[in-house]
Amino acid sequence: MLVPSRSSRVVSAFVISVCLLLAASAPAEQVAAGDETVWITLGTDAFDTLRVRTDLSFESHALKAEAEGSQVVATRIHARDLERISAVLHEEHHRCGGFMAHASFEKAQEALASAALPEVKALPKAFQINQGAVVGSLKSKLDRDRIRNTIDALSTRFNNRFYRHPSGRNAAIYLRNLWRGFAGQRPEVTVELYEHPGWTQPSVILTIPGTTLPDEVVVLGGHLDSITRDNSNADFLAPGADDNASGIAVLSEVIRATLANGFRPDRTVQFMGYAAEEVGLLGSQEIANAYQQSGVNVVAVLQLDMTAFRGSVNDIVLISDFTNGPLNNFVGRLVDTYQPNLSRTSSACGYACSDHASWTAAGFPASFPHEAKFGEGNPNIHTVDDTLDIFGNNANHAIKFAHLAAAFMVETAFEPVQPPEAPTDLVAEASSNASIDLSWQDGSDNETGFKIQSRPGTTGAFQTLTTVDADTTEFTVEDLPSGTLYSFRVRAVNSGGESAHSNIAEAATLGETPPANLTATAISATEVTLSWEDRSTGESGFAVQGKLASAGAYQDLLVAVDSSSVVVSDLDPQSDYLFRVRATGGAGDSTYSNEAAATTFIGDPEPCVAGPSTLCLGGGRFKVEVDWQVDDDSGQAQVVPGASDDSGLLWFFQADNWELLIKVLDGCGLNQHFWVFTAATTDLQYELVVTDSWTGYRSTYTNSAGVASPAITDIEAFATCAAIEPQAFLGEIP
Repeated sequence: MLVPSRSSRVVSAFVISVCLLLAASAPAEQVAAGDETVWITLGTDAFDTLRVRTDLSFESHALKAEAEGSQVVATRIHARDLERISAVLHEEHHRCGGFMAHASFEKAQEALASAALPEVKALPKAFQINQGAVVGSLKSKLDRDRIRNTIDALSTRFNNRFYRHPSGRNAAIYLRNLWRGFAGQRPEVTVELYEHPGWTQPSVILTIPGTTLPDEVVVLGGHLDSITRDNSNADFLAPGADDNASGIAVLSEVIRATLANGFRPDRTVQFMGYAAEEVGLLGSQEIANAYQQSGVNVVAVLQLDMTAFRGSVNDIVLISDFTNGPLNNFVGRLVDTYQPNLSRTSSACGYACSDHASWTAAGFPASFPHEAKFGEGNPNIHTVDDTLDIFGNNANHAIKFAHLAAAFMVETAFEPVQPPEAPTDLVAEASSNASIDLSWQDGSDNETGFKIQSRPGTTGAFQTLTTVDADTTEFTVEDLPSGTLYSFRVRAVNSGGESAHSNIAEAATLGETPPANLTATAISATEVTLSWEDRSTGESGFAVQGKLASAGAYQDLLVAVDSSSVVVSDLDPQSDYLFRVRATGGAGDSTYSNEAAATTFIGDPEPCVAGPSTLCLGGGRFKVEVDWQVDDDSGQAQVVPGASDDSGLLWFFQADNWELLIKVLDGCGLNQHFWVFTAATTDLQYELVVTDSWTGYRSTYTNSAGVASPAITDIEAFATCAAIEPQAFLGEIP
């Protein structure tokens, strides 16, 4: 086969070459029939089993180890005994197959040498798992009922699918026609029979040509033949529902969904139904050897043989021997990524237990996910009882392998996207007092966009501002505070990852630096004090704006010159206001400061007038009154003479039986509040009201009947430290 180049002609050339290979590349040596000699290789344990069988011999002599490798033996048999050997190994070792048949001693020696090679080989490609959207779309189209129906068709429409009988050929033709129906609207997809001159049954191969890497091939396969002990009659019964109509049905459903989904891979993908697996992996051997001899670049192989019977507690079992270790690890990660609810494990199944061994022997990386651990699989294979009924007449287990096969195909058939190269020569320049222009050099040709990041000043963490389209090399950052220094960096991104960052570029917006840390404090019913931090250097003043918090736009209030604090007057009592400030003049008006909120005091406050039931504390500023109630009786607490400026006593029923001690203390120097403390010796119901006569604000404290009154320690009673004494009170406070 010619090694194609990457051009529009490559796909056609590759497909034509494969078709020629299918039609005319059968090996020169064919496995014999009848009494003729056939060489087989098998595990030493299996060979020992055959030797003790008196009915298995070669030319009337016990089987002899003609050559030995690492736990593998080569021996000669009569071709007529291939089926009997398959049955013995199934009965004694529960293996499907378990040996490889060869046309010559030389081929058997090559198999021994291959088996002696280390099992863990590097993959020719570093596969990634990054096609979640494609895999998810394909998985959603897989139908377990279709898988079940295909198993039913293959296991009931044909008495058997034996490789030497007409029904075996008819089953292959049925499969070819089924796959061709799936490919009906895809003329570039081919479905061909791979004829094997040594027997009746052909293999079936569907090819989806790659678009950009057609000379790299991904193979998904399983055997289509079936077998039982009684194979002398062409019409013998061998339904083979699990072994291996289930694997072929999984492949068929993945093909259907793949082509219906419009899937066009980077690499060429081939689905294969192998002939004659049960008698020494004959079909897959011929294909794998032909691919090796023709130089076909197979980068990954997935084997599906028995998927419908869940014999182990684990959902998926990865066969660990005579497979590729790194590819097994990749398949395991596919399970964990796309079917995280499933459990998986590994198990060894012995030499040549399925068609993956043919690809491994030919030097290609292969992986074999199986339905159960070795020894726990379907006990009915190779019998007339291998039917749908054995696994509940459904494909509930097989659908897991369909999801895995779909993920394997997608993730191996696409070339991983390489992250883009980093942009360079980033420049930042201020274009106004609120914007900075960025420009850079695009260093890649495969980015999908550029991520722009910034931070205030020159230290601290960068934050992502936005991501712009591919091929963009300019961007304006807007809505920045004036006179403020920023640092910027840019990186390219695509589905393969992100590039390194560009260089860091710095620039400051034009204009004066805006004021910071604006605070607003109500000092009366109509006035609020504003204070801020002046961060500008050449301003001519500060413009103050305010508005009612409930609605409306900001209004200009005043301009403060050479000051960082002003009093805003003529406001409405008991109203919520918002304020902001900006520097003006100099290098240009800054942006506004932060917003600050304040609520003006209650209007028309009244002075505290001391009396029998009114206690005036805090220099006469705070009025204290208490109402009590006992059943239907109620009244006002009376003041005990001799109160100090900060504290006083109250009684309810008798002047010498004091009920309440109350203090109002000035804590403004500590936490900007006036404090209220009380102590009581009563369990009566009462309401204590303390009123700030300067602002009208009240703090109310109550006690329920029958409850011992607790002490009160309210150190946040009044946040009115900045209030100004009403002028009407001057000289009038008692």
